[in-house]
Amino acid sequence: MHRRLGHPSKDVLWQAQKHTEGFPPSIEFPKEDPICPGCTEGKMHNKAFLPSTLRATEPFELIHSDVKLFPIDSYHKYRYYILYYDDFTSNAWTVNLHNKSAAITATCQFLAMAKNQYGKQVKKWMSDAGGEYKSEAFDKMLKDEGIQILQSLPHTPQENGGAEQFNRTIMDKAEAMRHEVWLPESWWEFAVEHAVHLYNRTPVRRLKWCTPYEMLNGKAPSIKHLRIFGCGAYVFVPKDVRQNTLSRKSELMVYLRVAPGGHGVRFM
Repeated sequence: MHRRLGHPSKDVLWQAQKHTEGFPPSIEFPKEDPICPGCTEGKMHNKAFLPSTLRATEPFELIHSDVKLFPIDSYHKYRYYILYYDDFTSNAWTVNLHNKSAAITATCQFLAMAKNQYGKQVKKWMSDAGGEYKSEAFDKMLKDEGIQILQSLPHTPQENGGAEQFNRTIMDKAEAMRHEVWLPESWWEFAVEHAVHLYNRTPVRRLKWCTPYEMLNGKAPSIKHLRIFGCGAYVFVPKDVRQNTLSRKSELMVYLRVAPGGHGVRFM
């Protein structure tokens, strides 16, 4: 389960057994943490960020946002992701971007999702003043939506603690999973997507060990569908895709994540 849930700590695993559906009840945890190659190679151990002094009292009241730049293009030629982190629920969303200018379109779609799916209007927006994507056009878009813009001081991203802490957590999780199964660096987009999916379904200490998913949706998440990132699986090949009647009916592929919307599974 440590690998299946994206390499969390033993405390988090113990809480996940109580706060999620589908966690095997018979699992016993070792007294000492065994050495995990994925954690050893993929996790960072930087100085902890101070918690943000701002705290929301309802979902979507305060969104922390940041853009993460990667040193290489991903499999689908993405170079960035933009983060949306809800302060009240700790639920997070990321959208992969080909360039920084795509952040405006992605954010408009995020705001529309908050309104249409949850009936919520974002009220405050916290970001790094020296961030990757800040522009007059972006600020105007937020102001036109009636959103109050809050910014951390330049070179002090710790003030935007929610986004900074999430970025560190999600990259620790994504890199631990990717390194363990020896996937190429360009597959970071798949590791990040799956890491976010796992994060939202993992208990958080600040939420008194509730999951972000339950805080947002009002019910405990099911983890029955989860598999180890990067594991092999034989995938059925539909008849209309096969070349002829002698073609293989299944192919060995790599498990990446549950497809967006929860319908189906993504393989490569």
